[in-house]
Amino acid sequence: MTTPSPPSLVLWCGPVSPEALAGIVWQQPTQIVTFGQGIAGPDGSQFSALAFANLAAWARQQTPSGDILDGLLASRKLPPVSSYAHIAVAGFSAGHALLNPLLLENSGRIAAAIVLDACYSDTNAQAKPGYVSFGTRAAKRDRLMVYTAGAGGGGPAFTTGSQCARASFNSAVGFARTPVTPLPPSALATLPAPDAAKAALWARSGDLFLLDYGSQIGHTQHAWQLAKPVFEAFLVPFLGNGLLPPSLAPGPVVQQLVPNEMKVLSVPPAPPSTDPQDMPVEERPPPVVPPAEPPADQPPPGASRLPWVLLAGVLTVGAYGAYRLAMMTTKQDVRRRPWASGGG
Repeated sequence: MTTPSPPSLVLWCGPVSPEALAGIVWQQPTQIVTFGQGIAGPDGSQFSALAFANLAAWARQQTPSGDILDGLLASRKLPPVSSYAHIAVAGFSAGHALLNPLLLENSGRIAAAIVLDACYSDTNAQAKPGYVSFGTRAAKRDRLMVYTAGAGGGGPAFTTGSQCARASFNSAVGFARTPVTPLPPSALATLPAPDAAKAALWARSGDLFLLDYGSQIGHTQHAWQLAKPVFEAFLVPFLGNGLLPPSLAPGPVVQQLVPNEMKVLSVPPAPPSTDPQDMPVEERPPPVVPPAEPPADQPPPGASRLPWVLLAGVLTVGAYGAYRLAMMTTKQDVRRRPWASGGG
C-alpha cells in the first residue's frame, strides 16, 4: 500500500481573497490558508499594515515557542510544520507587516515566498530585513522568492513598492554575491510583458526574481490580475517537484567572486512615482502643511520689534553707566567727609 505524500501548505496573507487564486491546478496536494484582514477590492480599498503587525504579535503568544509560524498554524488548529512537505507564504499590500517578520524568523522552514506589491518601508531604511534574509538564500538557489512591484505608495516618509522591492532585491544579491541577469518576457508568457516606458523592469539572481511593473499595473491588480499566473508559473512547479519550468532555468553557474571582481548587471533604484492613484491607503504619509507666508507689504515676524529692542539696549547701557558714575562720586564724597560715615 502506497503511503500518500504529505501536502504542501500556502499561507495567503494580506487584504486578500481566496477567489484570486481560484482554479489553480496543483501538481501535488496543496492547502491554501488565508490570513486576511478585509479584502482589497477593485475599487482600491485597502487595510492598514498595523492590523498585520498586530497579527504577527498575537501569533507569537499562541505557542510556547513564541514563533510566528507556529502560532499561525496553531490558531487555525493546523498540524505542525513537520507535517507538511513544503510551506510557502504569499502576501499582498499591507501583508508585508506579517510577511517580513515571518520570513526573518523562519527562512529555514519556509520553501518559497511570493511578494505581490507587498514591499513598503521607511525611506531611510528601504530594504526589509526579512525579505533580504530570505532573498539571500533564494539568490543562492536554496529557496524561491518572487517580487512583483509597482509605483504606488511613496512620499516624504515611505517608499514606493518599486523602491522597496529593488532595494531588498539588491541587498540580498549583495549578501549572496550572485550575478544579476535580465529576465526576458518570453520566459513568462502568461504575464503581461514589462513596459520600459513605464519604468517596468524584470531581473533575476539565482531563484530570486524581480518583476517590477512600475506604473504599468495598478496596485490592487497585483492581487487580482497577477497572483494566479505568478502562482502557476513559479509556485506550482516548485512545490510539485522542486524545479522551475525550462523557460526559467538559470544559465551556466557563474564562479563566486568577491564583489569588486564580479561582473554583474545591477538593478537601478526605482524612479519615484509621479502618479499617486494606486497609492495604498495605509502607506500614505500625512499631508505636509507649509508655513503661511506673510503678505508682500508686511515685514517678516519680529522685524517691527527690532528698533524697540535696540532702543531698550541703548537705554539699559546708559542707565548702568549713570549708576556706576553716581557710585564713584559717592565714594569720593565719603573719603572727603569722614563724618558722613560716623567718624569724629
